[in-house]
Amino acid sequence: MRKKLCVWTFSLLWVVSLMVTTLADQFSEDVEKLTRELSDKMHATTSPIAVGLGSFFYGDSKMSSDFAVHFAAEVENAATNVPRFTLVNRSRLDEILRELDLQMSDLIDPDTVKRLGRIQGLDAMLTGQYSLWGKGVRVKAELIHIEDARMVAVTEVIGGIPDNVTVKPPQYEVQRQRIEEKVRDWISEEPAREGQAPKSDFRITIEPDRAVAYREGEELTLYVKSDVDCYIEVYDIAPDGATHLIFPNEYWEKRHSRHENFIRAGVRMPLPYDDSFRLEIFPPYGVETLKVVASTKPFGARTRAFYEQKGAFPRFGNIDEPETVKALKHRTRSVLAQPEGDPSEAPAKVAQTYCTILTKP
Repeated sequence: MRKKLCVWTFSLLWVVSLMVTTLADQFSEDVEKLTRELSDKMHATTSPIAVGLGSFFYGDSKMSSDFAVHFAAEVENAATNVPRFTLVNRSRLDEILRELDLQMSDLIDPDTVKRLGRIQGLDAMLTGQYSLWGKGVRVKAELIHIEDARMVAVTEVIGGIPDNVTVKPPQYEVQRQRIEEKVRDWISEEPAREGQAPKSDFRITIEPDRAVAYREGEELTLYVKSDVDCYIEVYDIAPDGATHLIFPNEYWEKRHSRHENFIRAGVRMPLPYDDSFRLEIFPPYGVETLKVVASTKPFGARTRAFYEQKGAFPRFGNIDEPETVKALKHRTRSVLAQPEGDPSEAPAKVAQTYCTILTKP
């Protein structure tokens, strides 16, 4: 009986070992396939192309997890077997960025890459996003050419993810629940269902100027881009729930008329775009949410009575309090349902979206 038990134990260990090996092989094979596809989509030249490995983030959260580190290590391994794809040593890449007074996140945006021109010894930057996809992870890899900002993208589902590798960022679930319940449906009459996109008549995006965490005292620049000409308001929901209007704000309105909160279609507009105000990081720390609401017609006037606390960046209250959420919904619905101008004109088209950043002391 004891001998039989030993045989069963050995067999079980052999099966577990085989499963782990198979998972690791599948992960490596999937990453190598993705890397080869990117290599095949490069130029026709047969000479090796020097590629800097940037950051990968979970969805639109601008947050990374264990998976990003695991994936980057596999890409480095795969690059040794892929023709015309040579990864620049990470320490060398960091050295180049220090010389140019840049950060890794500066190389994520194609427009920024194009302005930089050809960086010393670097032909392209590899960045992207990933998300859970069944039992695997769906990875969208984007290769941005330094010389002309031309982008090629490849999407693959990566399998064989080890159980000890976290795909979602630790803070993501808590923040997602808060967003889904209280932030996404400001415009809608009915709450958004889980997984449902915010109500939007056109596409608008908002993103920070970097993908890594911000520290106290550092400045934040936001980039907003729309498919159509529109007016915008940007709100900040702090980690503790405190909710403020950060654009337009009192500092900005001292130099601009109320209707200058306007962006042109297709223009990636930085906020702030002049020196009228700064967005600086301060406590509390954690996951912070930036939300943009847009309208094709000007927003109605804001009254002092609407705010809980008047100031340069007026406060509405706490997003975790039902009254605050109700007030925000009333605010956005009322100004968008009855935009300024001729009542006989067609109603305004509206859009909304949000992004998150991580702040640390």
